[in-house]
Amino acid sequence: TSLNSISFNFTVSGATLADFNQDGTLDLAVAGTSSSGSSGTSSLVIYFNNGNGVFSTQNTFTFQGSVTGLATGDFNSDGAVDIALSNSTGNNFGTVTVFLNNSFGSFSLAGNFSVGGQPRAIAVADFNGDGTQDVVTINTNATGSILSGNGAGNFQVATNFVVTTNSSSFFQVALAVGDLNNDNRPDLVVAGGDSNTFFTLLNNGGGFSNSVQTTFPSFDFRPRSIAIGQVIGDGNVDIVIAGSGSFGDAISATAILAGNGSGTFNVANAVYSPTGTSPTFVTIADFNGDGRNDLATTNSTSNDVSVLLNNGFDRFGPNTFPTTASAGVIVAADFNGDGNLDTATAALQPASGSTTNILISFGNGMGGVSGTQNVGAGNGVQALITTDLNNDSRPDLIAAITSSSSGSANTIYVFLNTGNNLGLFSFPPSASFTLSFSIRAFAVGDFNNDGRRDLIASSSNSNSIAILLGTASGTFAAPTTFAAPVSNPLVTTGDFNNDGRLDLAVAGNASSGAGAIFILLGNGAGNFTQLSESVAVNNPTSITSGDFNGDSILDVAVTNTTNFSNVSAVSVALGIGGGRFGQPTSYSVGNDARSIMAVDFNGDSRLDLIVANRASNSVSILTNTGNGNFTQAANFLAGIFPEQLAVGDFNNDGRNEVVTANRGGNNFSLITNSCQEAVTKTDFNGEGRSDFAVFRPSTGTWLVLSNDLREVRNQQFGTGTDIPTPGDYDGDGETDFAVFRPSNGTWYIFRSSTNRSFAVAFGTNGDIPVANDYDGDGRTDIAVYRPSNGTWYIRRGLTTQSQFSAFQFGISTDRPVPADYDGDGRADLAVYRDGTWIILRSSNSSVVIQPFGIASDIPVIGDYDGDGKSDLAVYRSGVWYIFQSRTSSLRVESFGTASDRPQPADYDGDNRTDIAVFRPSEGNWFVLRSSDRQFRGVAFGAAGDIPVASLYRY
Repeated sequence: TSLNSISFNFTVSGATLADFNQDGTLDLAVAGTSSSGSSGTSSLVIYFNNGNGVFSTQNTFTFQGSVTGLATGDFNSDGAVDIALSNSTGNNFGTVTVFLNNSFGSFSLAGNFSVGGQPRAIAVADFNGDGTQDVVTINTNATGSILSGNGAGNFQVATNFVVTTNSSSFFQVALAVGDLNNDNRPDLVVAGGDSNTFFTLLNNGGGFSNSVQTTFPSFDFRPRSIAIGQVIGDGNVDIVIAGSGSFGDAISATAILAGNGSGTFNVANAVYSPTGTSPTFVTIADFNGDGRNDLATTNSTSNDVSVLLNNGFDRFGPNTFPTTASAGVIVAADFNGDGNLDTATAALQPASGSTTNILISFGNGMGGVSGTQNVGAGNGVQALITTDLNNDSRPDLIAAITSSSSGSANTIYVFLNTGNNLGLFSFPPSASFTLSFSIRAFAVGDFNNDGRRDLIASSSNSNSIAILLGTASGTFAAPTTFAAPVSNPLVTTGDFNNDGRLDLAVAGNASSGAGAIFILLGNGAGNFTQLSESVAVNNPTSITSGDFNGDSILDVAVTNTTNFSNVSAVSVALGIGGGRFGQPTSYSVGNDARSIMAVDFNGDSRLDLIVANRASNSVSILTNTGNGNFTQAANFLAGIFPEQLAVGDFNNDGRNEVVTANRGGNNFSLITNSCQEAVTKTDFNGEGRSDFAVFRPSTGTWLVLSNDLREVRNQQFGTGTDIPTPGDYDGDGETDFAVFRPSNGTWYIFRSSTNRSFAVAFGTNGDIPVANDYDGDGRTDIAVYRPSNGTWYIRRGLTTQSQFSAFQFGISTDRPVPADYDGDGRADLAVYRDGTWIILRSSNSSVVIQPFGIASDIPVIGDYDGDGKSDLAVYRSGVWYIFQSRTSSLRVESFGTASDRPQPADYDGDNRTDIAVFRPSEGNWFVLRSSDRQFRGVAFGAAGDIPVASLYRY
């Protein structure tokens, strides 16, 4: 799509779209002031739509004052859209300037109508129920004014009302109108004064006589925009407020306050969903066509738009679950032994009077919570870790507990898992230990090689580290303290010099003030010796370790943050042996990174990095591309102020998910894993293996034989000239039947989730369908490649709000071969040109040119080595040539004949592409399974059938 820009010689204060000249297209009205202050000159400009989305002809009106807002309505009952402007005229005076439309987009000034102060916001509705439209303004003196319309373009003298007596300066006013109490009268929601409050004013039929103030909790959340509508779906109108703050702990989020039909709202039950930074406008609409209202915000600081999809559980973005107040730490394990992962969360600072500081949330195996249990008593938990201390195969808990609401966390509690679901953890704790310093972090490992778990505790207010050696009873011996080479040390464990003994990697600020990572080598008896070398890093905030480049030498990664700007990065230092490291490489992540973990997130057997970003309300995932390198961060909304994260398979889908402890939202979030393997699957029944499927042009029929050979499905869907384009368009894990019809440029898709078909016009005759998942959301996107101009056209989503993109990448003779070559979960644009592959990587927008093959070869893309990245591969007269990305090695297999059609896909469900062919002359499939190198033959199909496991231009 193209972007048409319009320039103005004034500061815009309001804009709206409406059909002003009644030609059936939306026109644009813009108003603003050319100089600051109330003495400036204001303008109203009307741009007419010429029918193709381009705005050209304009009418301009000028007047004195300073425009602060714009609203539309039919004020003279002639069916044409009129305009009302709030206008500040100085000395605490203001007017509403009304322009009446003559039905052809030409306006005349109806008058300036005084209001009770300098207006900052304006809205239109029938407030007195007489069938004509009225105007309301909210003024800087914390009052409101109603101008009652007479239906002929005139208004009565303003009736003023008080919003609040606690503020004499209402700026940055937000205003929304809606029926809050189901009495068919429009009510008001107002925010102003740059405070953390808002006001509801119910319409009594004669005005607004009672203003109810609601204050958000103590954290810095100041309303900037308000929308009213049904988002929860219970029939009552809800309030949605987009807000942010001005202090260091400021959040950027939407707050959803559920309506109860009476016009009252409980802010304590507000649901917060993070947005981009500094949202200034929020709107409610169904953006994905699922029948549920979603949210969208424009964000001034991050310069982007946040779309928050409604997941049907009154939540927007990731699922969240309640915790104890101010949750700041989280761990995951199967605490009750039911085979499902659970979480333990703890409050850094519990609510006043609360004694519960650890909450166990039992997982239901489907990404939800089946119940909770409280553990422990204290004033806060600064560190929490889980491990099996007494070798009974049950995960236990170790917590650093504060001694008072404002004291340091210098006490260690050990909670042994009893296995009794009525009281899962021992209370009082099985043991407690007091240290001489406040605890920042824990680490566990067997440091003296006695087969028992030992504990490392690092200090948050000194350079001390304590080691507590494990005992046979599952607790610890008395702590021994030693000095670290850095202050407030962060700790991770591992055998960094490969001598069979556990070592420590500590990060923090050295005595010089510079950030550094040091290695303390273990001697196998619980003592450590510091290496003199260190790795320079800037202000580290968390640390992890793992073998990132597959050389059997441990590497380290730390998050680091610029002290004042909160700009964060991940520094990765690769080990070179003997506990020493090369120079670190940095990767940008979200702001104020607080926690990092190394885990295989996309199933390619490489450790990826996952980071919780407190100020960005997000999680960053850096995908390991091999050799110790990582992609640019992919960022996902988490909760409000995510402090710490944990990883595990919470919904039993075989993939790791992320949970974050959200200090600002008093909850934890579950971010599901939608990483798509680079393996091709035509899995029509969702059981994880490609089925044997053909499209029969003679009858327009799909025939599918399930992988286990137990079920045959016939589906008439298409015509003989259609091109089959199967894919998972609705994201339910099952392949949908789909065809592209070149004759009319239309896609026809049969959704497996609803068993209903629909059509989407996208493309033209001569286009090549290249459907794939280009945005990594787990759904196949409609896309075509147009050889005539070498352009890719991609439609993301299947609703009227779908996003469209066009990319010029290729020439007329190229063969499009989109696939996920860089392993970031998104299909890359790629073409095959006479034996050369040209790839535009989605991870970093770089172009890769790789000769591999000859002009007559058939490209057969797939992930043959299971590393999560598509490999370059060609089929040449019965011989397969595969360049494996994991090892950068060539694999050659003789399998098939010159007349066979290659059909690589994952037939055995091991997330690796299997070599396979379809023999049209016989209607037979031949598969070489990657899991066991066994041959499989299946008779299914007939001459003339088109196999659809892998579609290429033969």
